[in-house]
Amino acid sequence: MMPAIDGVMLAISSSLAASIIAKVTVTMALGLIAAWLARGNCAAVRHALLAVMFGAMLLLPIVSVVMPPLHIGLPVRVQSQTALLQLGTGVDAEPSITTAGIDSHVIPVTTQVSKLSLSNLLLAGWAVGTALFLLPVVIGLWQIRSLRRTGLPWRRGQS
Repeated sequence: MMPAIDGVMLAISSSLAASIIAKVTVTMALGLIAAWLARGNCAAVRHALLAVMFGAMLLLPIVSVVMPPLHIGLPVRVQSQTALLQLGTGVDAEPSITTAGIDSHVIPVTTQVSKLSLSNLLLAGWAVGTALFLLPVVIGLWQIRSLRRTGLPWRRGQS
């Protein structure tokens, strides 16, 4: 379970889009929990909490691009030399695996960058979710527009 979590955290931290999506998700969850805990208070308090949450969600992408990244060093325990080679390879580097034995030789391993990376999948899922949740808002605005266009003025209400 822990290697899977470590892999997800490394994938999220290596992609700007995935880290923004993760931060927005955590911010939204905390804001909704705070609004739920404030359900006994007046509506103005809940409105203020939700407004702050949405403001933070709007500022997160801007702050993530403008602010320099904060690097936190963590100790890494390497299980084998193969894992060390996988951790040490960069995007431009050509990783190689050496075989132990009498005729020790280098076998080049080419890395293929797949178009369906975790960050791209997370970004696509976030975009689809955003579109699905904005769809009722757009439909409601369309209904209000049609109501205003077909409505008649109320003569007695103007006096």
